[in-house]
Parts: sequence; structure tokens; C-alpha cells
Amino acid sequence: MPAIINTGAAYIAAKTGASEPVEISRFVLADISGLDHTQPVNPAEAMPAINDIVHEAAVSQKGYLSLDKVVYSLAMDTSVGDFPFNWLGLVASDSTLIAVAYLPRTIKTATANGVQGNNITRNFLLQFADAQQATGINVPAETWQIDFTAWLNSMDERVRLSNRDIYGRATFFESGWKLVADNGDYKILPGIAYVEGIRIVNAQDIFVPTPSGLPKSICLDVSLQKDVDQVKAVVTVYVGLKDDYVDSAGVQHYVERIAGLTVSGSTQDRRAYHNINEGGVIKYLTTRTNLYVSVNQFATTTEHGIVKRATQTQVLERADDQTYVSPKQLWAALDHLVPKNVGVFWHGTLDDIPEGWALCDGQDGRPNTISRVIVCAGAQYAIGESGGADSQTSSANGGHTHTASSSTTGAHTHSGDTADGGLHTHSASSGNAGSHSHSASTGSAGAHAHTISVANHTLATSRIPAHGHSINSISMLKYPGNESSWFGPDYDPSDRDGATVTGANNGSGGAHNHSASSNNTGAHTHTVSVASNGTHNHSVSVNKDGTHKHSYVTSNDGLHSHTITVGSVGNHSHSVDVRQRYYAAAHIIRIA
Repeated sequence: MPAIINTGAAYIAAKTGASEPVEISRFVLADISGLDHTQPVNPAEAMPAINDIVHEAAVSQKGYLSLDKVVYSLAMDTSVGDFPFNWLGLVASDSTLIAVAYLPRTIKTATANGVQGNNITRNFLLQFADAQQATGINVPAETWQIDFTAWLNSMDERVRLSNRDIYGRATFFESGWKLVADNGDYKILPGIAYVEGIRIVNAQDIFVPTPSGLPKSICLDVSLQKDVDQVKAVVTVYVGLKDDYVDSAGVQHYVERIAGLTVSGSTQDRRAYHNINEGGVIKYLTTRTNLYVSVNQFATTTEHGIVKRATQTQVLERADDQTYVSPKQLWAALDHLVPKNVGVFWHGTLDDIPEGWALCDGQDGRPNTISRVIVCAGAQYAIGESGGADSQTSSANGGHTHTASSSTTGAHTHSGDTADGGLHTHSASSGNAGSHSHSASTGSAGAHAHTISVANHTLATSRIPAHGHSINSISMLKYPGNESSWFGPDYDPSDRDGATVTGANNGSGGAHNHSASSNNTGAHTHTVSVASNGTHNHSVSVNKDGTHKHSYVTSNDGLHSHTITVGSVGNHSHSVDVRQRYYAAAHIIRIA
């Protein structure tokens, strides 16, 4: 896009300010390596290097299009050439660079050796205030100086963009261009649509054969194509998906998806359609939204219409239902409903406290209710008063005692276990309760025999001579080492081995033998009676061979009570934590 650069703008301003003529005298053409013609012209552009300049020529023709627009033209016939160029500059008579254009690289050839050269015309349109007067151009621009192709193209583009503003990327009217199934194949229904501002009309059904390899997408390829006498919208059906593109002729194509075919062959409508018919868009919009109303049609809760604004009195009376309120009136009404300094409990998080409310934390004149309960102000409590404590301490009244008694609940028992304290012994003594006797039995020790002694001689029964027996006494061994039990006057205590028999022979009077043997045919026992001559004690020692416990039970013989006395040493006090059951919530106050 050509542009007046900084030096040109300064030149024109200086000349017009001084009421001097603006004199544009020549063109400069250059071939600059690496120049991107799609980029905008640099406002600080300078004259190219001398080696890049390929041609200079005086202005061929100049004319005006309007009071603010003038055209300068360069006509190069077949005598000019050969050279390429991609840079075009317009220069004033004092060599000031006025305007610059970046061009696609173009070859200018001259006729030579029977080969026809080419004619090239290039134009610069300058627009600034009072351009015709400043340049002194009084001749209207010739038709050849005007690029009518560009003019017409710009007109088409302007219309397209205007439609694009209304219909968006694509808008289809009712069932227009809808793909439907048709006897095993498909067809596109007649109708109207706009795709990127280009109006497309389908006058009759368009047959679409079933594509292979379902699923598929069905698209419209839309472009504006030049004909001999007009520019027409051309539409082709494309199976598949692709983006918008520019073809080799430089024509822009817009690809819009209208339908999808599933694996089973069913159609999916992808059009953005509206029920616009011959009545046009305006009627469709007004009918659809009810925006077109008469001056006497007032709005209701279900119909559009004219509404009136409520007065402040109507807002506060809360009676009118036909008017509307402004935001200011709404907040005034809320002030009456929830005035400032009203406190409420907030059950959300502290970070989410609504705008216009604040936590009662004692800041900026707000009360501090954090970790406090609220009481009603009145005779006992003044508004804003605070008090109370988290705990209560009793007074210190010196040393004292506390007495407590358990209730008497009837006879009962206490049970428990002693600690297992390791190895120990137990000692016990029997009571000395007077004379008594003890009975005992010897153990049965198996087969055994008894021997007989005479005058300290142990004799077998076969060796005893004939004799008689006069039994005066008998001594019976109680147990070895103790002969405290005896009978008869002739008992010999020194005989500790058995029984002693003494006395005259009062038997048969002649010599005889004794046949005697002890009964050792089996185990048997002997019963011994031990006399007790007075009171005495028995000591018993019991050894314990390991850790063990003793269980005990104490009995209670009737109703009783227990008295407990607690001593207090010195002055002291008691602290009592007073706390009711509670639920924590933020207490907030309206501040705006």
C-alpha cells in the first residue's frame, strides 16, 4: 500500500503553510534485494542506494480526482527497458522523497530484435487537505490514470464486509443448502445463505452421491469470480474438510461445513440457520424479539413495551408494579431494608464476606465480637458495653479444709489383688488353747520285720530257753529319739530299740521255745496316740518359690459411710472455666 512518508508530510506542510506550491516532478524505480512488498511502508523511508536505483523519469501526467486528491502517473512505453523493479518513489522538485510504494518484482522490457516489449503505467494518488489548490493541478484525471480494477474490487469487498457484519461467518435461511438423504444418495435443498458476506443462492436441488469411506464432512467452497460483465458468487460442493485458501489466480475462497455423514450414513446438520424468509432480516428480528412496539404498548412481565421510571415515593411505598427503578433507587430501598450498622451472622468464609459488609473485629470503629457472645442491651447493659471473662477465680481465704462424706448405700464388700512382690515367706503360730492330743498314722512302707531283745541281747525265737513270763511293764517306741509315752514300773528308758519284757515266768513252768515271726506280707499302718500335758504352741513356716498374688475380700456388716478430710496448706484459690456450648460464625456489619 503506497504511503506519504515523514519527509513528504513535512514538505507538504511547509509548502502549504507558506502558501507555496507543492511541486512533484519525477519518479524513481529501484530493485531492492529482500524487500517484502506485503509489509507496510516504513514512514522513515529514505532514498535507495544508488546501486539499487534502476530508472528515473519525469511525471508523465497529473490530474485531480477531488479537492483533496491528486494523481501523478508514469507511463513507460516499449522503448524503456530492460530492468526489474520492486520499489517506486515519488520525488519533489527539490529532491525530497514524498511517497513510496512496495511492489511485487516486475520486469520492464523494451522492444528489441523483433521481440515486443511491454507498456507499464504506474500511478500515485496523494490525498491531503486542499491538494488540488496546493499542487495547482486544474486538469481532471484521465480514465487511464485510474485503476478501475482496484476500484471495483474495493466496492465488492466493501459490500462483502457489510454483509459479514450482519450475518457473521455464515447464516442460512430456513432449509436453504441443507443436506438430506435421497433414495440412497443425498441432495442439497434450494435456498439462500451468506458465507463470509458472500450471498449464495441455490435455485434447485444439488445431487450429492454417497461418498466412500464414511464418516465424511460435506462443505461449500464459496468465492467471488470475475466474469466478462460482472462478479459472481461461485459455489462448489467439497467432500471432506479444509481451511479457507487463496487460489493460484489470487482469488479468496471460503470453505463452510454444512453437514456430516456418520458411519451408518445418517446426516448431521451443521448449518447455522434461522427462520428468515421473504420478509427479510428486519421483520424476522422484530417478530422474534418483539422490539417493534407502539407508543401505547407498555411492557409487562411477559411482553416487551414502554416502561416508566418509578419515583422515590413509589419505591418506598412498594406498591407499584408497572415501573422500573434505577440502581441508585434500588440501593436506597435496600438501605431501608437493611440499614448501615446492622449486624448479621455470616456462615461463609472470611475471604468471601460480601462487598459493603465487614467483619466485627474492632477495626475502623466497628465493634469487636470475635470470640464473644452478644447480649441484648437495655437496663442492665448499655449499647457498646463489653465485659465478661474466659474464666472465674474464687477469692483466697487462707488455709482451710474440705470435708466430704460418701452416701451410706448398705452392706457391701471390697475386693482386690495384692501386688506380686517377688519371693517371700509366711509365718504363722497356732493358739495355746489348753491340753489336747494329736492323732497320727505311720506310713505304709512295704514288707518289713520286727526283732526281739532279751537283756540287751538280740535273739531269734529258736534260741529262747524254756521260761515263764511275768510282764510288769511295756515301753512302746513313739518315734525315734522320744520315749515320752510309757506304761509300767519296770520300763527301761535306755532301751530305744523296741520293747522290753521283764518279770517271773508264770507260763508253763518248763523249758519251751517261742515260735514268732513278724508279719511282713504287705504294707500296713500303725496308729499312735500322743498325749498332751499342757498348753503349748506350734510354729509353721511356709516358703514361697516365685512371684504370685493374693486376692482378698473384705466384708461390710451393715450401713456405713466414709469421711474424707482434705487439708489445705496456706492461701490458695480455685479457677473455674465457664463456657457454654457454642457454634462459631463470623459476625459482620453493613458498612456501605
